Amino acid sequence: MQKFEEFWSLIVLLVSNLCVLLYFSVNLEILLHLRMDADSALKESIQKLQAKWSLYLKEREEWIQDMVDKIQYLQSALSILRMTHHMLMKGSRC
Repeated sequence: MQKFEEFWSLIVLLVSNLCVLLYFSVNLEILLHLRMDADSALKESIQKLQAKWSLYLKEREEWIQDMVDKIQYLQSALSILRMTHHMLMKGSRC
């Protein structure tokens, strides 16, 4: 009778341990999926930030080039005004 009880207590212990292992296995799988989801979300966020930053830099470069063009235009217009003023001053002396 005692061996029978020992056998059943071993069976109960085995089933209990299997339940614990199954519980941890399921939890581990859930954690792995969560980590993969987090990694995926992080990669997606990084890609979005890189795209936004690239667009921002491109817009800044275009803005800077636009300002350079405007400055060159204004410098050219100023040179023309100076030459015109100089020529008018020469002409009024004659």
